[in-house]
Amino acid sequence: MSKIDFSTKNISRIFQEAVDEAIEQHRLKGEAIAVSQNGKVKIIPPEEITPLADKLKQRENSARITFSRYAKKLS
Repeated sequence: MSKIDFSTKNISRIFQEAVDEAIEQHRLKGEAIAVSQNGKVKIIPPEEITPLADKLKQRENSARITFSRYAKKLS
């Protein structure tokens, strides 16, 4: 039997994937989502929700930039 990884990093990753998928399903169904912004509820219509593929690319690029800056500091 394989061991389950309950590390904070793994749980955070799984949680983020679930949230991403839920938001993407709302977008595809044409349903708005509600978010908290500055302590207030903001409704985001489906046409303003970033497609999941685009969001993942943005995260990947952001991670590369962060790593690049970190690597420069180590140099």
